[in-house]
Amino acid sequence: MSKNKDIETDKSIVEKDEIDLVEVAKTIWVNKKTILKSTLVVFTLGLIVAFGSGVEYEASCKILADNQEGAIPNLGGISGLAGLAGINLNTGGQGSISPDLYPEIVQSLPFQLNALNKELTFENQDTTVSSYFYFKELGSPSLFGYILGYTLGLPGKIKSLFKENSNDKITNNEEGGILRLTEEDYRLIKRFRKKIEVEVDQKTGIISVTTEMPDPMAAAELTQVCVDLLQEHVINYKISKAQENLKFVKERWVEARQRFQNAQENLALFNDRNQNVIAARAQTEQQRLQYEYNLAFEVYQGLATQLEQAEIKVKEDTPVFTIVEPVNIPIEKSRPKRKLIAIISILLGIFLGIGIIFLKHFISLFKKL
Repeated sequence: MSKNKDIETDKSIVEKDEIDLVEVAKTIWVNKKTILKSTLVVFTLGLIVAFGSGVEYEASCKILADNQEGAIPNLGGISGLAGLAGINLNTGGQGSISPDLYPEIVQSLPFQLNALNKELTFENQDTTVSSYFYFKELGSPSLFGYILGYTLGLPGKIKSLFKENSNDKITNNEEGGILRLTEEDYRLIKRFRKKIEVEVDQKTGIISVTTEMPDPMAAAELTQVCVDLLQEHVINYKISKAQENLKFVKERWVEARQRFQNAQENLALFNDRNQNVIAARAQTEQQRLQYEYNLAFEVYQGLATQLEQAEIKVKEDTPVFTIVEPVNIPIEKSRPKRKLIAIISILLGIFLGIGIIFLKHFISLFKKL
């Protein structure tokens, strides 16, 4: 008997659920105009966003940094032969920058200033100017850019009327190594930072450099600029110690060569003037000049060996970058994705309409209580 009651209860619940679903469907159908209106409003806003946003083109490049550490022990016989010549190839190198720090390097202020000041080709404007000059003078803002520029940015525009014409490159005043930028330049750099992105694949070690610009050629050139600046920064850091040592040794080598040449010339001149002289004083002077010549030659020869070693060290420490995927000029724009915006707008409009319908329904039920 109890089993039959349970079955009847379950049936009533199922029937109740079915009635509720039908009621929901009826409620939605009766108020379909609300859904249509909300969908139309949100879709219109979506179109405004899609066609009012600025067009961007994305370019990328993939590189692989070759770690030079540990390469010297593999020289084998070459290292041994160099040791016989007095050259030590088994010295430890300066630590390299971890690829995990590459994104931080690219986002740093000095890097951004260098990138902003590099001239790029803007085919749409048929000109070659720096990114700084383009964004400040030539670039046409989007619809939202105009709205923000003449609302929140209106005080800045009024101030700019009383300033001199801007330069084609960004400048900064240094005070004891501290950079000082204008408020306008700071905002421009903050906006420019978002256009450059660096990602490091931890599994493969591949570094992806991606940039976005309103011009396809400028996007490709900016990507190449960022790759070159990043390589230059890493190489300079890696070989800075070796380069300083090379510079020091080369300066000493030049001085030693001059002393050797002077000693050589003095000895030759004395021998020419005293060919048939056998006086003890002349022989003593000759021995002194010969000693200075031998000493100068030994120092010169030793520094020449060190100079060769320092040059090898610089080449040894210089990291090698392999281009896995070169920069290509983009054909299609990356933003705005108008089809995706339209689809999302329609879906949001539908869900918003349904939400409004049920909100009104619950409010009416609440008032009846």
